[in-house]
Amino acid sequence: PLQIPTKLTVQTAWLSKSLRMKHLIFDFKVYFQKANDTNIVNLPEITAGSSLYLDLPLFKDALHLNFGIDAYYFTPFYTFSYAPQ
Repeated sequence: PLQIPTKLTVQTAWLSKSLRMKHLIFDFKVYFQKANDTNIVNLPEITAGSSLYLDLPLFKDALHLNFGIDAYYFTPFYTFSYAPQ
């Protein structure tokens, strides 16, 4: 592998929100990211994820049962091949 002569910087900003109604919880996160050199590393500009699940306490709150669904979204980007030697 070669070492790049310049500095690589990745800028990231994110937003997250969690809504709770009794035992029903909705979590949402969105990330915005940008690299200064896309010839070295390609990243999706926007990544989003959300979760909708039930949180059920069991045994006097000693155990919590969670079940639900997750969804993710990535903007299109080209990934480089990975070939470890």
